[in-house]
Amino acid sequence: MEIVQLNLNHCEEVQDMLGQLLIEEKGDVAMLSEPYRCPSGVNNWVSDSTGTAAIWASGRFPIQQIISRHGEGYVIAVINKITFCSCYAPPRWDLEKFEEMLKRISDEVYDVNPIIISGDFNAWATEWGSKSTNARGNAVLEHFSRLNLVLVNVGFCPTFVRNSRTSIIDLTFCSPALASSMNWRVSNAYTLSDHRVIRYTAGSKCHRVAQGSGFPAWKTQCFNEELFIEALRFGDFSNTSSALKLASAIANACDTSLPRRKGGPYPRRRAYWWTTEIAQCRSHCIEARRKMNRAKSSEQREDLRRLYILARSNLKRKIKASKRRCFLALCDEVENNPFGAYRTLMGKMVGQDLPRERNPTALKTIIEQLFPNHEPQTPRDISRNPDVEPVSISADEIQKAADHLKLGKAPGPDGIPIEAIKAAIKAYLEAFLSVFQNCFDTGFFPIPWKRQKLVLLPKPGKPPDDASALRPLALIDNFAKILEILILNRLVVYTEGEHGLSDRQFGFRKGRSTGEAIAAVLKKRRSALLKKRTGNRYCAIVTIDVKNAFNSANWEAIHAALSKMMIPPYLCRLLRSYLDHRVFLYDTALGIKKMSLTAGVPQGSILGPTLWNVMYNGVLTLGLPPGPEVIGFADDIALTVLGESIEEIELLTSDSVSRIESWMQQMRLEIAHKKTEFLIISSHKTVQSGSIRVGDERIESIRHLKYLGVIIDDRLSFRKHVEYACNNVFKAAISLIQIMPNIGGPKSSWRRLLADVAFSRLRYNAAIWAHVLVLKENRQLANRVHRLLAMRVVRAYKTISHVAVCVIASMVPICLILAEDSECCSFSGVSNAGLSRSSAKQLSMRKWQSEWDCSTKGRTTHALIPNIAAWTSRKHGEVNFYMTQFLSDHGCFRSYLHKYRHASSPDCPACVSIVESTEHVLFHCPRFAEERHEITVKCGTTINGTNLTELMLKNAGTWEVIANGMRSILLKL
Repeated sequence: MEIVQLNLNHCEEVQDMLGQLLIEEKGDVAMLSEPYRCPSGVNNWVSDSTGTAAIWASGRFPIQQIISRHGEGYVIAVINKITFCSCYAPPRWDLEKFEEMLKRISDEVYDVNPIIISGDFNAWATEWGSKSTNARGNAVLEHFSRLNLVLVNVGFCPTFVRNSRTSIIDLTFCSPALASSMNWRVSNAYTLSDHRVIRYTAGSKCHRVAQGSGFPAWKTQCFNEELFIEALRFGDFSNTSSALKLASAIANACDTSLPRRKGGPYPRRRAYWWTTEIAQCRSHCIEARRKMNRAKSSEQREDLRRLYILARSNLKRKIKASKRRCFLALCDEVENNPFGAYRTLMGKMVGQDLPRERNPTALKTIIEQLFPNHEPQTPRDISRNPDVEPVSISADEIQKAADHLKLGKAPGPDGIPIEAIKAAIKAYLEAFLSVFQNCFDTGFFPIPWKRQKLVLLPKPGKPPDDASALRPLALIDNFAKILEILILNRLVVYTEGEHGLSDRQFGFRKGRSTGEAIAAVLKKRRSALLKKRTGNRYCAIVTIDVKNAFNSANWEAIHAALSKMMIPPYLCRLLRSYLDHRVFLYDTALGIKKMSLTAGVPQGSILGPTLWNVMYNGVLTLGLPPGPEVIGFADDIALTVLGESIEEIELLTSDSVSRIESWMQQMRLEIAHKKTEFLIISSHKTVQSGSIRVGDERIESIRHLKYLGVIIDDRLSFRKHVEYACNNVFKAAISLIQIMPNIGGPKSSWRRLLADVAFSRLRYNAAIWAHVLVLKENRQLANRVHRLLAMRVVRAYKTISHVAVCVIASMVPICLILAEDSECCSFSGVSNAGLSRSSAKQLSMRKWQSEWDCSTKGRTTHALIPNIAAWTSRKHGEVNFYMTQFLSDHGCFRSYLHKYRHASSPDCPACVSIVESTEHVLFHCPRFAEERHEITVKCGTTINGTNLTELMLKNAGTWEVIANGMRSILLKL
């Protein structure tokens, strides 16, 4: 591993330069002191509690374990089986605090080997080249000698240089086993920091995989359908009769018509802001620094130092200017690709260069934890249900199945892209029809299509040493996906039939949603809240989490459940063949490895979710005591229990959970006891509490829990959920605001689109909780975040009222939108549930107009835009920064500026004792007679307060004329 050590001086440009250096020098680990920022939610960064010490896994190796991140001044993590400790001890610390940090480090890494400890200790000792030894230096030597660590610093080259002052304060210690091969040196690389870059190596070299190994892949951007079909015809594709030959022929045609992607990791991309000009400026800085250091006299050195400072300042300016240009380009990109810009801002770009685990031993350990090994059981007889002839596959069905698969999706182990398969089906449909029909006739799922490529995606914020921090996805061949769709078309007829899935399963079923599942869970709570002193006035909700659910699904349990649902034998045979002898392939530093599967349904397949529902149906139909009920959404289940007392609730709940756990054990599933949550809802005035037994754990009741993304509290006030949802929107808004400047950036319609995407986080299952917006404090929370984005849509001043900015931006107030969502949902429980969306929109518009007419705020805007429907339904016209100022009366007018103490007088400087308001500037002030005359000539009439918006709404031409006039007036003002 190539390791870089540096103090970044808490400087943005230094961190930027370091990032480019790591790309150029192929650095794997960066040991940082005083970083400018430590990205949150990123799995290759870890920092201490204060953000002054950090470790950045910047290359080929991921962070495998985080040992300590909550200390002050140090952070400890494991990368490639080596423990790294990055430190920073500020000069302001007294000796006691410094020694406390060293003691904590010693306690954390005692008996840890191999280890590297490095950082800026601000300590002096003759052992590493200082002129004298101070108390800090003695403390460092004393503590690290107890750990049997070796000082790696070589020579007396200073690591800190500022003007004429130099020192050696950046230190590196390591285990003796690492010392001989570290090649520690002070680099001449330039980063703008007054600390020098330190470089060294550690650990074994990364294994090189032979060229050509790995999963095949082709460059689909070069796909030419005519050339591909010609290659198929040349290979006599029409005579293909088996699944293996089918895949082989298409792969050969891909090789003929498409270039292959190169194997191995993706090349490191340069920093987005890096340019040739910046590279030249860096070279000038290096040259200026070299001349300064070689000066022969103090006078010459001072002159050269000034030149170096100028070169350094110029480099910083160039970096800032380049980043600004890239930012403006991102703003402009919204016009052509709004959702691409949105994903960039929200950190959801595909293909981020995050290191992934490739060590074969470590990967095998992770995979064995994620995929349990079930001992083989004696296969039961295939379904004894009356057999029927397999339903024939039609050409149209295959075509629809292929159309169902989206372009650009990652292929399976064979690497054949969906573009090629769709083209082949279009040209040689009969060959595919024969192969797929044969699978149904023989009850045999082709062995090559049972392979699945394993991809482990890290979950943000999870500890990297825990297997559950990885989300396993199974990428299967596109041929297999088409066959799975054909099987599912026949299977769903029975799973949704009389003997099929329980009505209490809401996951992975057409026409069902998380909202319906939550509504079913909360259905009993109404009766509990309506009870007074007698009856079932208590309702318990228990959420049960299953460990590693989908990967642990029992195959024999699936087959038994299929038979119970009266699935015909031909489908049962094909599904047994589908599950048997499945293998997954995973990429390592030593090449592709293979492992057999004995349980689980593939995550990423078409059939997997339905097969899970089939097996899991048993827990939803489990015999429970009278009263308790289980609601499911895929593997997420909630138990609801009604009772007359806390004691009854506890007894019934404990008994029901015990029965559920017993069923889980029979299915070889395991409940995560510590993740089980227990909530009591009651009409009682005081908060009720209780506890239940789940396995060996005693679970105490809590005040609120999250189920399917909605926070449910014991009073059903949903206050916590409103805060949670609004906070999510606020985070998105902060990111989106970056590309919504006052001048430039996307037009208002694109801004409104992005704002609506952000508000989808708040609208999630609004029908469940929107009724709580009758409370003022809840409305204020929603309106606050809605106003924030609405202001950026039309570039308004922050003093504008919410009611006015909503009208100008043509954005329906968020509370009305949430009420509209509730009224359109059939499960919301309101009296007029089930309204069509168009009817609900009309109702919202009437309410909005009524609120607008009755409001005491935004009266200037109301005078100009009295009719909301006419304004919002226009088909032309974008609102910009200048227009918003006139429409809101919040802008560069003296009346407004004086109100907020930015002008000495509100009066117009050209008119006597007349306030410079929006109306005066736009319609009367003689300073802008020329602009008004131009508008009058082009519009054919004189503008005034009553006809302004009427003219703007007339057509796109008059809109542009008035918009340009407003811009000219404000620029002149």
